[in-house]
Amino acid sequence: MIAFLLVGLAQGTDWRFEVVDAPLTLRPDAPMVLPSKPCQLCHAEQYADWQSSMHRQSWTNPIFQAGYLVEQQDFCVYCHAPLAEQTAEVLENRAWYRAQHPLRTDPLPARKPEPYAAEGVNCVTCHWREGQMHGVAAADDAAHPITPAPELAESSFCAGCHEFNMAAGHNGAITFTDEPMQKTFQEWAEWGGAETCQGCHMPGGRHTFRGANDRALLRASVDVSVAWSDGVAVFCLESVGVGHHVPTGDLFRRLTLQIDQGAGFETVATIGRRFGLVADPKTGEIEKRLQEDTALRPDEPREITVEMPAGSAWQLRYHYGSEKDEQHGLAPIEQLIAVVAEGIVE
Repeated sequence: MIAFLLVGLAQGTDWRFEVVDAPLTLRPDAPMVLPSKPCQLCHAEQYADWQSSMHRQSWTNPIFQAGYLVEQQDFCVYCHAPLAEQTAEVLENRAWYRAQHPLRTDPLPARKPEPYAAEGVNCVTCHWREGQMHGVAAADDAAHPITPAPELAESSFCAGCHEFNMAAGHNGAITFTDEPMQKTFQEWAEWGGAETCQGCHMPGGRHTFRGANDRALLRASVDVSVAWSDGVAVFCLESVGVGHHVPTGDLFRRLTLQIDQGAGFETVATIGRRFGLVADPKTGEIEKRLQEDTALRPDEPREITVEMPAGSAWQLRYHYGSEKDEQHGLAPIEQLIAVVAEGIVE
C-alpha cells in the first residue's frame, strides 16, 4: 500500500488520510505510541479483536511477506508498518529482506528484531494525533481524555489506506500514476448503499476488521448456483451483502472457476481485474494499466456457461496473491487460495 498521513484535527477540520511517500510520525508528542499492550487494560475486547485481525498482521502475514520479498518497495512498508518507529525497524533489515529474494544467493545477514513493526496497524495509528487520543465520541470519565472525531465512523476514513493509485518509476524515483491500484472506496461510493465500511467490517464497533481473510465471511459473500442439462452447465455467481466489488483491494486478487472432468482441475473462467504493461506516451516509462475488470458488482448476477459431462466436479476459488506468488512457494498454498464453493454437476 501507499503511505498515508493523518491531517487536520484541530478547529473542526477534516480527519482524513492523504497519500505521501513517508511513514507516519507521531512522536515526540506521543510518548505512549508503542506498544499497544497498555490499551488492553481498559479496552480488553477491542484489544482482543485487534490481536487476531489483519490490521494487527498487516506487516507479518505470510501473503504480504511473500509479495514483499519479491518486490521490495519502501511505499509498501509505509502502509503495512506505517509508524516511523516501525518503518525504521524494517529498513534496518533491508539487507536481510533483499537476501530473501528467491533469485538471490547472497549470504543471509543477521536480522534485527522488529517488535514495533510486528504490531502492524495498531491502536494509535488511527486514534492518536496532536497529543490526544481520539474516538468517535468524547469520554471525559475515561482513564485518559478522548477527543471526539466522528469521522472515525465514516467510510471516507478508510479510503486513505484502501484507495490509492499505481506506483511507477520515473527517472529512478517512485511516482504515482492516475491508474487505481486499489479502489474499494470508489466501488462502495458507486454502489450507493447506506451501510458504511465500518458497519460491515467493524460490526457493533468491534475491532475485528473482518474481510476476505475471514473464510466463513468470504464463502457467505458469494452465492453460486448451477443449472446443468445435456452436457452444458450454467453457473450463476452473485455477491451477497457486499457493498463493493468481489474481489476488491489488491490488484492480484481474483476468483477462478475450476472444472475437473477427470484429469484434474483446470481454470475455465477468471473473475477480477487484469493489468498489462504499457509504455507511457510522454515518458516512455513502462506502467501497469487496467486491461479488463470482470469483478462481481453488487446486485449484478454473472452467468458463465461451460460444457462439461455429468459427474464433473467444480470449484470456485479465491486467490489472495498472483500466479507468481503461487509458483514461488514463499507462502503456503492453503493461505494463498481459498475454496469459496464447490460441487458436482448431475
